[in-house]
Amino acid sequence: MVVKHENVKWVDGLRGLASVSVVVTHLARTFDQILFYPNTGGSPENQPYFLQWPIIRVFVQGRIGIAIFALVTGYVCALKPIRQSKSGNIDGALTSVAKSAFRRIPRLFLPTTIATCIMWVLSQLGAYDVAAATDSYWLITTSPAHRRPFSAAVHSLFREIMVTWTMLQNNYDPNQWTLQPLLKGSMMVYMLIFGTIYMQQKYRMMISLAFYVYFFLAGE
Repeated sequence: MVVKHENVKWVDGLRGLASVSVVVTHLARTFDQILFYPNTGGSPENQPYFLQWPIIRVFVQGRIGIAIFALVTGYVCALKPIRQSKSGNIDGALTSVAKSAFRRIPRLFLPTTIATCIMWVLSQLGAYDVAAATDSYWLITTSPAHRRPFSAAVHSLFREIMVTWTMLQNNYDPNQWTLQPLLKGSMMVYMLIFGTIYMQQKYRMMISLAFYVYFFLAGE
């Protein structure tokens, strides 16, 4: 198997660490929700668990995993066209941006839509009824209920697929709320590269920093 020049091994490793962090977070939310609190009880005198300590808790709460996914997404989208631009292959860079942007939507939409359909089928078969009856708040709120009649269930399926990309919601797979921000971020990266394709690297970095400051001040 030929390894492409654009492949960077540490990106795969970082993506793997982010995935583990997200899985650990979901397990913690399911079986030990108290890890998301400052300590083990309702008063400041209660001593926190080790996993509740500052910094350590970051790896359990999972927010860092989402941030890593966003970072890796932007890096991967920009890597090839920027390399081509720096080497003087402007036409190749523009082609890479166009192809990557065109493929980005189906790469995010198709697998997640299939996952939603699978969850929908399982929910209609009552596979989540037991989970919804537990004392775990996370399981209760993320376990979809089956719909009756069947026409209402079909309508619900198409609605959830749509609102995943419009309202950051999906009752069959709530974790898909991250998809729309990742898609928007990818498209913003493509537009930034397109707009700075003829710039020298140092000026592109300055523009990127200005965009970062702008979105930070805008709360995004």
